[in-house]
Amino acid sequence: MNYQKVGEGVKYITQIYGGNLRYVLLGAGLSYAIERKDYEHIPLICLFPSVYSGYHLFKRRDDVKTWLKYFCPRAKRGIW
Repeated sequence: MNYQKVGEGVKYITQIYGGNLRYVLLGAGLSYAIERKDYEHIPLICLFPSVYSGYHLFKRRDDVKTWLKYFCPRAKRGIW
């Protein structure tokens, strides 16, 4: 966290550079790279997890569409 002094009325502004979505994408990217034995991608994943995950989702978009077509109807009925 980064704290900056703003003024008398407001003491500090907190900037969080992480977040839940960033950590989910980081974990997804790490597991994808480790599964494919692309260990040289790990520094890139740590710096830009959303870009890395987005690129690989785009590259395999047909597989993602197929998975979503299978998964979404089951999720709507409440069957996991």
